[in-house]
Amino acid sequence: MNKLPDWIKIKQCNKVYTQDVSGMGNGFLIDILNRYDSIYKGRENELFQQIYYSSVYKNMFKGFHIHPYKSVSYTHLTLPTIYSV
Repeated sequence: MNKLPDWIKIKQCNKVYTQDVSGMGNGFLIDILNRYDSIYKGRENELFQQIYYSSVYKNMFKGFHIHPYKSVSYTHLTLPTIYSV
């Protein structure tokens, strides 16, 4: 196996299952990079906060909520639905 370059860092991502107000599961999110991760050490003063992947189950939705202060950039991916008979 080839050795990775020193600048590539690998971390174990956390998967968090989400639910609606009634407690029914509606999807999950995966914390990809967080400013408090050990691999981000030394850069804590940058404006960066977090990169995460969020998924919602079919026929479910995730609720809106308010943050007192938030700066965001969104990327939306829609994966094709594969039907099996």
